[in-house]
Amino acid sequence: MAVLDGGYRSWREAGKPAEAGLSRPTVSELYPLRLTGSLRAEVQAVEKAVMRAGATLLDGRSQAQFDGREKSPQVVRAGHLPGAVHLDHNGAFQPGTGRLRPIAELEQLFEPVPPGPVISYCNTGHLASTNWFVLSEVLKCPAITLYDGSMSEWTQDPGRPVPTNAS
Repeated sequence: MAVLDGGYRSWREAGKPAEAGLSRPTVSELYPLRLTGSLRAEVQAVEKAVMRAGATLLDGRSQAQFDGREKSPQVVRAGHLPGAVHLDHNGAFQPGTGRLRPIAELEQLFEPVPPGPVISYCNTGHLASTNWFVLSEVLKCPAITLYDGSMSEWTQDPGRPVPTNAS
């Protein structure tokens, strides 16, 4: 798997080929699928982290969603995981380009994230993947996992706490 820095727009601006219409993927043995469980956080690991047991919870959503002033339709209750640190995933990109910021800027941006294990989350896992990718693959921090259930899973249980900063 690879990440296309700058996305499809950068691909086209570089003069790379593109096709239109339906595609029919073919099965390939060249790239066998190997799941790496150590990259994913299950809800039990998140519950443990909420109880202050060894991992930073990193919320990659907007400030408004983190505060509880807005919420995604996939989320039952507005707010964030207890004790979470907020870092909007959009900050990792150079404005208007879709490209990641230079490493020195990313180091500065992610400096507030405490060292040690981190569980990156958002609403459904897609926004959290940016913070996971930067910390794990770009900045080479150890013990970075992604909670793909994120707030959509967490908020389904009414017994789980969901604090807000809404005023």
